[in-house]
Amino acid sequence: VRELLGRLPVGHQNERAALQRELEKNYSRWWQLLQSEFSLLLYGFGSKKALMEDFAMKTLTDGGVVVVNGYHAGLTAKSILVSAAAALAATKTEAENLHSTSNESLLRRIS
Repeated sequence: VRELLGRLPVGHQNERAALQRELEKNYSRWWQLLQSEFSLLLYGFGSKKALMEDFAMKTLTDGGVVVVNGYHAGLTAKSILVSAAAALAATKTEAENLHSTSNESLLRRIS
């Protein structure tokens, strides 16, 4: 689907590129907010996924990045924690046993 959508002509290409450049100027401020334990909220028409991926790639270079596609109906906080902890698990068996682990234990594993 993404490949097919990529073939569609993009409207307002110059305006979108200009907006991207303007938003990139905020990357250092966004990083400061994240370091101060604030969250980022981006809103408006269109997907912000490419912008956030660009921000992560260019700015968040001192550790791992967790990408959560929040549009999945079955997504829960527990499933996010389990997935993040599983990515850090030493063995496949350890990763498979994380579903019964408490949220607090999962948070300790990934912090």
